[in-house]
Amino acid sequence: MPLGEPVKVELTLIDEGARWVNTEPDGIVVGAVTLRGWEIHPVQATLEVLGENDAYLVKINYELDLGLDPVPMNWFEVGFEFIAGDGSGHVTVLDALPRTIGPEKERVYSVNRRLQFVPCAAGIEPDAVLPATTYQIDVFGVGGNNPRWKNSATCGGNVRSGSHAAWLSLLVPRGCPEVAVGLSIRYSLPPEEIIGSLPAHDAVTFPLVLKGGSRRVVEPVPTDDADPARRPEGPRVFISYAHDTARHERNALEFAELLDRAGVDVHLDKWSGAVRRNWWMWAEREIRIADFTVVVASPRCKAVAEGEIPSDENRGMRTELNFIRELLAKDESHWLPKILPVVLPGETVENLPAFLQPYNCDHYRIDEFTEEEVEGLLRAMGRTDSGERPSSRVS
Repeated sequence: MPLGEPVKVELTLIDEGARWVNTEPDGIVVGAVTLRGWEIHPVQATLEVLGENDAYLVKINYELDLGLDPVPMNWFEVGFEFIAGDGSGHVTVLDALPRTIGPEKERVYSVNRRLQFVPCAAGIEPDAVLPATTYQIDVFGVGGNNPRWKNSATCGGNVRSGSHAAWLSLLVPRGCPEVAVGLSIRYSLPPEEIIGSLPAHDAVTFPLVLKGGSRRVVEPVPTDDADPARRPEGPRVFISYAHDTARHERNALEFAELLDRAGVDVHLDKWSGAVRRNWWMWAEREIRIADFTVVVASPRCKAVAEGEIPSDENRGMRTELNFIRELLAKDESHWLPKILPVVLPGETVENLPAFLQPYNCDHYRIDEFTEEEVEGLLRAMGRTDSGERPSSRVS
């Protein structure tokens, strides 16, 4: 099939409770990547979520085939751009899987009433299953129409041929019969292969037909959304940490992944995408809309808070800490329970800013990255009704 030839992706309803709608594309090839069958499932949600749109869950299957004598590459990136067929409205990716993760075992997810993916609770049939991966995977473009997944080999290795899966929660203009999908690929090649050029970047566009069908209804949960302890998707948490050392950054990311696995909606700079932005405004917004902000102890964090670092250094950390200090001064009774000082492995409580009152109030020590170690922190986020004093809490 010629590379630029359009491919019509038809949908076939599988009548097993009318749950899934499967696609069987003939195959679209761009470089070393081949698309396989997609699964598309229309979803009915509340008017508050949908607005003037229709919603779909989309599973994307693709393969990387490097041939019998592969050229070494330590990463490759697969991206999709979704455009409404008639160009009259926007297509929005509400959420995507996999999120930014390291090597990971198989994980299962449900879709909440906001059409976001959340870890699937025991006894609930999952809506999305992610197979185990040995890669570091970074996702970009959520909230827009151009999601991308960068798959990177770990420990200096190279990516290998194999199958991959990704999931999207997609909003399209109501009644839109099809969307145009642009597929683009980027590769990382060794210098002797690139010969001074940029990584290979190819693209092809094809129409994706959207048909109606039985819709899975995402039922509203009768809970108080203002209370993060009662929201099924878990509290939204922003992690504020200084980039002291590579080891400290790895610890912060491992901590973020641990919270994510526990059902927390985690936000931090490394997971925010690679777009150019005003980081000062970004940090203030993240702190304002988060249910909780975690401040991670480190020597640089404390030095910035106490004005021991030149004003032209560590501007991001300085912005975050100054804003938190201002919020506490303005309304301590509201903000004190929302600001959670945390001490990660290898750190000490002495490296928390004094204005957070880690001794007078509470701090949370994580001695190793296990679910048991974050139980106290999760209770501080309201994830239990027991009233038991957290074991990892230190007065």
